[in-house]
Formats: sequence, structure tokens, C-alpha cells
Amino acid sequence: MARRKANPEALLIGCMLIDNGVIPRVMLAVKARHFRDGALRETYEAAVEEYEASGQLDLMTLVERLKVRSCKRLIALLEQVPSAANYDHWAKLVARRSARSGA
Repeated sequence: MARRKANPEALLIGCMLIDNGVIPRVMLAVKARHFRDGALRETYEAAVEEYEASGQLDLMTLVERLKVRSCKRLIALLEQVPSAANYDHWAKLVARRSARSGA
């Protein structure tokens, strides 16, 4: 079975959901404009807004903020990431890919 290539944007958001402690550092390195995928950009913006408003982020508040009927897509983000340990790598990769594409 062929293995799908991981999307660093999705992995980064998964890291943010797993460990809120990484969010301030992610926010310094990555801006919404760095996201190529529109749905993930919207999710990142909502996550940052929620964190800035309340100082925390979890799956259900993000579901409510995004006004999504199903949290399957967000759960899939969490399932891709075993831990937030590599958040720094994913943040750098998202920013670098954006810079290469001229965003």
C-alpha cells in the first residue's frame, strides 16, 4: 500500500491542537497567508483567533468557531500527529514553502 505524503500544514495544526504550549511560537513563525490550502488556512485563522481570545484551544471550541457540522476533518488532523514534538519543523516547512511560492 502506497503511503501518502504528509501535509505539513495539516500536521502543524494537529500539533497546535495537541499542545497549546506551542501555539505562541507557531504564531511567530507562521501566518495565515503561508497556508496554501484554503480550508487549512481558515482552520489556522480560527485556531489563532480562539487562542488569542481565550488563551487555549481544543477540538470542540475550534469546531464551534468554524461552525462545522462534523468534526471528522479536525479529528483527522489530530490523528496524523502522534505528538507536538516536531511542531518547529512543520512551522519552518510551511513558512519556507510559502516563501518559495512567493506568498
